Amino acid sequence: MKNKVFIVIPVHNRINYTKKCLHSLEGQTYKNFEIIIVDDGSTDGTEKYIKNKYPFWTVLKENGDLWWTKSIHRGICYALNYSKKGDFILSLNNDCYAKKNYLENIINSSLKNKRSIVGSFVVDAKNPKKIIESGIKIDWSKHSITGVVNKFKDLDKHINSNNIIIQIDTLPGKGTLIPIEVVEKAGNFNYKRLPHYISDYEFFIRAKRYGFNLIVSIDSKLYNFSKATGTTHLANFKSSYKEVLHALFARKSKLNIVDYLNFILLSCPKKYLYINLKHFMSRILYFIFNLFPFCYVGLIVSKISLFFHNLPIVIKQLNKQSIGKYKCKICHGCTYLKHKGLFDDRHGYPKKFDIYKCFNCGFIQTQPQLSFEELSDIYTNYYPKRDADIDGIIDSAKNIPNKNTILKNGWSTTCHYQTKTGQKVLDVGCGTCQSLLEIKRFGGKAWGIDPDRNSREVAKKLKLNFHLGTIHDFNAKEKFFNLITVSQVLEHEADPLLFLLECKKYLNNSGKIILSFPNTGSLSQNIYGKKWIHWHIPYHLNHFNRKSFVTLAQKAELKIDSIKTVTPNLWTILQIKFTLNNIRRGQRDSMWDSGNKNTKIIKVSRKKQLLLKLIPLVNNLLFFNRIIDLLNMGDSFVVTLKK
Repeated sequence: MKNKVFIVIPVHNRINYTKKCLHSLEGQTYKNFEIIIVDDGSTDGTEKYIKNKYPFWTVLKENGDLWWTKSIHRGICYALNYSKKGDFILSLNNDCYAKKNYLENIINSSLKNKRSIVGSFVVDAKNPKKIIESGIKIDWSKHSITGVVNKFKDLDKHINSNNIIIQIDTLPGKGTLIPIEVVEKAGNFNYKRLPHYISDYEFFIRAKRYGFNLIVSIDSKLYNFSKATGTTHLANFKSSYKEVLHALFARKSKLNIVDYLNFILLSCPKKYLYINLKHFMSRILYFIFNLFPFCYVGLIVSKISLFFHNLPIVIKQLNKQSIGKYKCKICHGCTYLKHKGLFDDRHGYPKKFDIYKCFNCGFIQTQPQLSFEELSDIYTNYYPKRDADIDGIIDSAKNIPNKNTILKNGWSTTCHYQTKTGQKVLDVGCGTCQSLLEIKRFGGKAWGIDPDRNSREVAKKLKLNFHLGTIHDFNAKEKFFNLITVSQVLEHEADPLLFLLECKKYLNNSGKIILSFPNTGSLSQNIYGKKWIHWHIPYHLNHFNRKSFVTLAQKAELKIDSIKTVTPNLWTILQIKFTLNNIRRGQRDSMWDSGNKNTKIIKVSRKKQLLLKLIPLVNNLLFFNRIIDLLNMGDSFVVTLKK
């Protein structure tokens, strides 16, 4: 028993818990310990009780403004003045108690594991079959913080032969044994940035970075009155202003957003900082847009306003007898005319088209829809040709962006970026075949489909698996592919339901289909209206919102594994540029393609040229896009489907 243990216990009132905690420590089989109670302004007689009952233990009396972290910090500073090499510090909460062999077990666990930092195996005092703490695993790439073991039946999967849980990323502050050299090397608890919650997680993450090992000892069982700790989470949407503000900013709230932000900034590796700050923003937006009571009022007002705004339009359409002219492709409901007289404002095809929206599911379709022969003629004579630059394609495929770059720029609309090693991947609409080279660089086996003959020439020269045509005339073994990627193709398909059924046919039972396509519920569509770049008449035949696509997936008997919106930063810049150009029917916009003899190119005024030169500056402000994506109002859907 030569290793002395300094047990630091912060207390603030709750004398009954303190009595039970101290009584359990008094009877420990390991006797070489000293208890330091940091009494932060208790008014229930805690100090008097301890001095009368345990006069040989130290009480540090404070005025009530320390909170948990500074109390622990204060106790550790006191212990450092009296400690020597080989000693330990045990951080403990007063709402915990232990059996008599607790100290002996936790010290032996540290000594047998090269003086590791040892966490207690914490269970519920009222229900010992419930695990409260067993070490924490953190996956910063997914913003995931979880307990290593949450159920007793899973214990065998995580412990070694010595009843130790290993491979832990951080530990809680209740019942954790800290070798004295950890504090000397890694520093004390950070009370300035994290006064109460999460400071323990930050401290032990920091200690691990300094090379100290973290483990949990199953034999060092600690009993915790879990309901005595902190505030409860807001459980419903009927919270008052006071409750919401308390949850967001109160010092004793586990949801305190200031503490949470500081924890991310102090602990998160730099390469995952953007992802975790994005999740932090989503947490704030969750409260703002779902919990504040005024949102209900705003929602009702906006719906009433929208009704009266659309009423004249509906009456006008009824008078023109345009309702019922076309049936919805998805739910077969009635449609109404949304925009009239749209034309090809990119490549100069001169005919006019209308778009009709379904009253029921919100699906929008371009009308009249052209036959396959007419569309082929338009693509041949108006759509810009893609030259097969083999060297350029190979060079581009070598420069695959990392995950942070993809997230920052909104490039996750490129679906094949989600390829995993060993997967058999079919990319429908593979274009120049660059995607097939990139799939191979990700470690997948690539197949591509595209109707462009230039693509076939590229595939031949690069010896790639390629089919010239569409998914409808593709001939491969059924249930063959692990992953089918469809980037910005669904909107071009005449029959989207048949298209999904064809994709489903080639998907194995555990495989996934990942699609990206424009979102008609996006913020930019609501702002720009007819000038929204993703109408792309007449090449886009289908235009989906969330409800219409969910209906389509249900009809195809496919389950939605995930659905989110993403706005590529480039799209925002193109949208602003396009809005500044006053394109007339039959004219070609030079922003979209190169020379074409069938159309006239429009000239841009000097004033607009100056504005266009300022466009690159917008790229620095496009963090706004990520916020819009979190609100599910981004320009494109990225959807994962499975059988």
